[in-house]
Amino acid sequence: MRRNDLPFSSAGSRERLTGPEDVMRLFDADAAHEASESVQIFHLDSDRHLLGRSIVAGGDEGAVDLPIRRIIGEALELGSSMLVIAHNHPSGDPAPSRADQLATRKLADIARALDIRLLDHMIVAGDRSYSFAESGLL
Repeated sequence: MRRNDLPFSSAGSRERLTGPEDVMRLFDADAAHEASESVQIFHLDSDRHLLGRSIVAGGDEGAVDLPIRRIIGEALELGSSMLVIAHNHPSGDPAPSRADQLATRKLADIARALDIRLLDHMIVAGDRSYSFAESGLL
């Protein structure tokens, strides 16, 4: 089974994500150094406990499509109140692209319409990261 074919997994634990450092701890360390982009989606309840996560791989070196329908579908199935997404930048630069910014805004707007809050979108590039929330973009 390829990584982009992985269904979401139920977390089974009461892991709590309170900030970017928690996301970085759970982010697949191998993904931070991969040659192609992948997106990790963290589904949270109203107390920020992890309900499940999924990984979507298959982007080229410079881009991966943000699978908004899949993210929202999983969120509804899990009963997520909040979401955090994270993806890697193989270039080594964690700065968001214009496409990253537009896709994040679109996901946040769609999620909000369904009473789901996008808490953060993090970009990981090697040992460096960028947080949309900490930068005031969410």
